[in-house]
Amino acid sequence: MTRLLAALLVIVLSIPTTAYGLDGLTTEQEIQQLYIAYLGRPADTAGMQYWAGEVDANLITLDQIRVNIVNEQPEYLENYGQLSNSELAARVYQNLFNRDPDEAGLAYWINQLETGAVPQDSLIIAYVNGAAEPDQQVLRNKLFVAECFTSGEGGYSEQVVQELLTQVTSDPLLESCPATSSTTASLSGSVSFAANTQFDSDTNDPLTSFTDNSTIANAQAIDNLVTIQGFATAITTLNANDRFAQSVDPDDYFRVELQQGQLIQMQVVDYDQFQVSGAYEGDLDLYLYDSQGGLVASSSSSSEFEQLQVPATGQYYINVNAYSGASKYVLRLLASTQSQSFANSRMDDFVPNQAIVKLSPTTLPLAIASANSTVEFMHTDTGRATLASFRDTMQLYAASMSLSPAEQELAVLNPASYEKVQTLRKIKALSLTPGVEYAEPNYIRKTFAIPNDEFYYLQWHYPAMNLPQAWDITTGSSNVIVAVIDTGVVLDHPDFAGQLVQGYDFISHADISNDGGGIDNNPDDPGDGTSVGSSSWHGTHVAGTVAAASNNGYGVAGVAWGAKVMPIRVLGVGGGTTYDIMQGVRYAAGLSNDSGTVPSQRADILNLSLGGFESSTAEVELFQEVYNAGVITIAAAGNENTSQLSYPASYDGVVSVSALDFQGNRAPYSNFGTTVDIAAPGGDTDVDLNGDGNSDGIISTFSDDSSGERKPIFKGIDGTSMAAPHVAGLAALMKSVYPALDAASFDSLLQNGSLTNDTGTPGRDDIYGYGTADALKAVQAAQSLAAGSETPELPASIVASPSAISLGTSSSTTLTLSNQGAGQPTVSSINSNASWLTATAQTVDSAGLGSYLLTIDRSALNNGFYLAELVFNFNGASSITVRVSMTVGQLSTSGSLAELYFLLYDPTTDGVIQQVQGTSDGNGNISYAFSSVPNGNYILYAGTDIDNDSYICDAGEGCGVYPNLGDFVSLEINGVDLSGIDFVADIVAGFNSISPNTVGNTDDKRTGIQRLTITKQLGK
Repeated sequence: MTRLLAALLVIVLSIPTTAYGLDGLTTEQEIQQLYIAYLGRPADTAGMQYWAGEVDANLITLDQIRVNIVNEQPEYLENYGQLSNSELAARVYQNLFNRDPDEAGLAYWINQLETGAVPQDSLIIAYVNGAAEPDQQVLRNKLFVAECFTSGEGGYSEQVVQELLTQVTSDPLLESCPATSSTTASLSGSVSFAANTQFDSDTNDPLTSFTDNSTIANAQAIDNLVTIQGFATAITTLNANDRFAQSVDPDDYFRVELQQGQLIQMQVVDYDQFQVSGAYEGDLDLYLYDSQGGLVASSSSSSEFEQLQVPATGQYYINVNAYSGASKYVLRLLASTQSQSFANSRMDDFVPNQAIVKLSPTTLPLAIASANSTVEFMHTDTGRATLASFRDTMQLYAASMSLSPAEQELAVLNPASYEKVQTLRKIKALSLTPGVEYAEPNYIRKTFAIPNDEFYYLQWHYPAMNLPQAWDITTGSSNVIVAVIDTGVVLDHPDFAGQLVQGYDFISHADISNDGGGIDNNPDDPGDGTSVGSSSWHGTHVAGTVAAASNNGYGVAGVAWGAKVMPIRVLGVGGGTTYDIMQGVRYAAGLSNDSGTVPSQRADILNLSLGGFESSTAEVELFQEVYNAGVITIAAAGNENTSQLSYPASYDGVVSVSALDFQGNRAPYSNFGTTVDIAAPGGDTDVDLNGDGNSDGIISTFSDDSSGERKPIFKGIDGTSMAAPHVAGLAALMKSVYPALDAASFDSLLQNGSLTNDTGTPGRDDIYGYGTADALKAVQAAQSLAAGSETPELPASIVASPSAISLGTSSSTTLTLSNQGAGQPTVSSINSNASWLTATAQTVDSAGLGSYLLTIDRSALNNGFYLAELVFNFNGASSITVRVSMTVGQLSTSGSLAELYFLLYDPTTDGVIQQVQGTSDGNGNISYAFSSVPNGNYILYAGTDIDNDSYICDAGEGCGVYPNLGDFVSLEINGVDLSGIDFVADIVAGFNSISPNTVGNTDDKRTGIQRLTITKQLGK
């Protein structure tokens, strides 16, 4: 190394003193020469001074610096570490003199290296010692440029000085620091907002425009089919720079015109299960009110997603409520045709100030009650759900001084809605209490009958299911009991003489019961109307279809007139509550209940011609318990002409019955869908398809109280409520022939096709289930079992998950096929009715079951909304259809987001070098401008910070990256001003997965880009 320095000293002594002289080189200068020679760049000042101090203190020599430091630099290893002798000779020469060696010279040096005459470590010294004058002049100029860099006189960045070192020549001799192109430049452009985006008008970012939207009176007007970014907090943030540092923002209200069937979905971005190292964690809920402030629907889970469905077209108020903590959220309104891929969100009515609660076995009910002074429990048996009653919320309102503005407003505007909302929040609090397995509303169930004043005396519906032929085998046994869980029965109707066993009245509410209130052992139906002639006599009609007395020369015939009916009264004025219905089911099935009694003989079959759209955990448990006990449960599918799930018919272990008209087609009102099991006559009183001059209703026992007194009559009405007792009576006939028939064997026979005639699509379908009821086949199947044959094996049951898909603007997703039945079906073909939709097997077994990748090709499509069907066909199982929807382009042309922060991010330093804010041009675009940007490569971001946590582009925030989020690139700044750098910002949301999207860098589970801190002026 000393020879190298000596050679360099000889060379540069000839440099004029006006340019650069090397007399008396300092140690720092010597170290600088090592970096130039070996790495092609100068040392930084701090590094140079450090090693100079080590050398001057005799702690290390210059050779050791080269061996221990220079050779370990990544640049050195990359440039020299793996080269052959020929490559090394050429590379070093180019690095020193900025030119390639001639062929003869290169051959000479290669020979010197291969023979060992010149060791590799000495090659640079040999080159310098033998350099001609022009090459020496290049070295002089390189040393001068290095001095300009370390002194700061040239104003060079490291990138610029490295470029200069490769550009110097022997002429001219540098006497001043060489000029370069500008080392900075400006950068400008604009950002437009993605279509259909809006933002909450009172976020936590003080620089975003503020308008209070915390009450219905101040509701923020929004467009339909939009996606909204928002922030809500039930706590003060205590961050002095926040808008809500010392105040709260628990409610955001939005006013909007909505269409029937639309889905409203909210992603709670910072919900506390993520355990992300973010600024906030919160639990947000979603409520929907009509134009009068009436509560229409609610979703109050403690999870990432909340969703609601719009019941009818009209004006609504959407309320985002912070139950606890603080969180960003993304709210989106989907078109009604897109809503079918999501779970049901229709809300049934429920009883204010009540809940159905299940405590864990080790929990003391009194301990829960004492911890919450507003709750009382109906009973203390932790083995089953109990009814919890809360103190009257309106009384608490009158005494409360701590209600939010939204709560105060609602209590005055619509007291009933206020009571319900407070009940839902108390239920949620109770459900989150340790020792509580679940807590849920006490829903009100209603009948599914469609009443009509017309009479019809010919029971065409019995021959339609081959019932007369079945009667040749059996008319039922008195040992078989069917419980009709309904409005009760007019006990003194003549057609029930000798047909009834002891029942019970479980209506516990005086305003529903119409008989004075309180449960008792009298299931007689006093009527469920509030005026003369307005009662449905629903249970009486259903019970008559099951087992009205027959062959007696009077009235009508029941399906299983030899069986018995157990009348259970659970429905009254306006319907009945979940809890009361559960008690009726428990009593009929011989399970413990609030009456403290059980029947001497439990019912074999339960008929529930009632229901609603809310699923209940308590009911799920109960009907599974009933199924496990062997009791067969039959329920009406519902009369809304929808595929939306209705309960209890859609629970596992319950047989769901759809309705048929006279011609055996689906009745126009009947529900359909994935949980329908069987179809039976339900009638249609709007038509007379058999031409007998009477409407095609289901004729059965009824009552007439128009005179003020009940009189027994017979009447034709229609509905799935009328279809269900046909199947309950069919089950009673089977049980009469084969007493061992239970819920499991009934299901097996049903799914095997032994009880039905296959109608519609071969195999199970969403209209007829496993087929239309055939009483003769069913009784014959029971005879076969009674003769000793085995219950047939369950057939294959293919399930697609999800069963329907809404892709929006995404281009792919995955669905899974599985067999939840028996057999070994195989996929035979996959058909799509749209050229833009394809399905490709990903991870499947030999039968073709497993995961499939669905991909979308939008290249030949115009902007708009598209819907397609994907049909999977099988050998050994029925085909299944998956509906897939997606959008092309934007369905709207406008959008807006909260205040945007523009960041220039340097990937090499992993930091933001500049930040600016934008200026609106009034046309939906935000312009920005950076000045004096140093030369380099940068990623350009624009994003909101609605929670004011100093991070943009994380989940729930608006974000744009140049040129786009999906494929961003670096912008090169090289001294030339850049303008017209335009791109689009959208809301970052993760609706297709249970996690927020990640944009940019991550740090301790954080997502997004940390912006530069701005001291903001608080105020609204």
